[in-house]
Amino acid sequence: MKKVIKLKESDIVRMVKLVLEQDGDDDGFMSIQDAVNYMENKLNDEILPKLQNQLLNEYSIRVKQNAPEDFSVIIRGSKDNRPEEYEIKLEQINDYVYGVKFGGKFKIGELNTLAALEELKREPKVKNFLDKNPRFEDEILKGLLIATLKTDLQNGGQFKLTFFGIKRGKLEGAVSAGVEYPLADFFSRNSLPMVVTKEIGANLESGNMQLILSKFYFSGPGVSDYVRTTGSTTPSTGTTTSDTHIKLNFTLVDAFKFDETNFVDESKAMEQIDVFVNKVKGGVQKYGQELSQHIMSAEPSIVGYASIDADPNEKITGKFGPCKSKSTRGEYNKCLSEYRAKKISEIINQKLDGTGVSLKFFGAGETTKFGPGWSKEKPTTTQQTSPNRRFTLTPIPPFTKVIKGK
Repeated sequence: MKKVIKLKESDIVRMVKLVLEQDGDDDGFMSIQDAVNYMENKLNDEILPKLQNQLLNEYSIRVKQNAPEDFSVIIRGSKDNRPEEYEIKLEQINDYVYGVKFGGKFKIGELNTLAALEELKREPKVKNFLDKNPRFEDEILKGLLIATLKTDLQNGGQFKLTFFGIKRGKLEGAVSAGVEYPLADFFSRNSLPMVVTKEIGANLESGNMQLILSKFYFSGPGVSDYVRTTGSTTPSTGTTTSDTHIKLNFTLVDAFKFDETNFVDESKAMEQIDVFVNKVKGGVQKYGQELSQHIMSAEPSIVGYASIDADPNEKITGKFGPCKSKSTRGEYNKCLSEYRAKKISEIINQKLDGTGVSLKFFGAGETTKFGPGWSKEKPTTTQQTSPNRRFTLTPIPPFTKVIKGK
């Protein structure tokens, strides 16, 4: 006689749930499609909007003077994973104003989604799923987001450059004319004040334009046909299946509190650091020692610069303890720039532990390489000299890898 087992409704629910979980690739999701939908929503609704300005600030905008009374707006974007400049010519409207009006959409480059991976994997169930299904993590590592400049279709977009008089070279929040300015920061304020000479200032304005970033979608086994990875291409024929060009750079500007090695905004500084760290990690994960050895052969270092805000030979006693013994302002700033560079390199090295990549550090001290500096003839404000309070990575030759197909 067969034994009859009676099941309660709660038993059936548990059994169905168990079957669904086993059908998926992770205990936290009912299926692969469930995991994909969750990750796409997380990326597109939360993570990428938070990182959008940081990513788009990899591009820049500046004003270029081609000749007297001849100016252009230069947007530095990318093409085929290489820097690319786009020139927009301005026409003279009157003696002091230049402008241009245009319409349409303009692709200015493609940005890697790697920066979003670490944030996405903070959630245990997502990390567990990606560890078990590395093909989806690989898509994030290779994913590209299209950056587009979009104008108002009805009214068109416009740039306007206006010149005006200033006193003693002072203009609140201004940069030196011709200096590159982060692209997302410009479009968030639609204004870029510039110091041209001690007596002349200028302001670049934009109107009826948006800087937008495309969304990210997965593709591959277990995913609906309509789902795709924006911007990615995978050739299936020919002799070359992949031509990788990795260019590593890092810049942090005016990030420290006065006379300290503490960040003004730690979360913002760490986001910028993580973009660089994630790019190295992703590359090393894919290319291993070949990439790490390439990086280390360039003897990479973080170089710290300081601004000139008064006479470098002035006798001072700074507040930062390790540099108090320095007798002049210039020596003190060189010492402080080195300690700040050291802090950045230590943070990056800790995050890169196990990759075979580590950075040295060096304090270069006061400079006018990136912006104006104080002089008796041309006094400056700390806002004008802020581009010089900068920390950069020494040049690393681009890493190029060509993988032959079968």
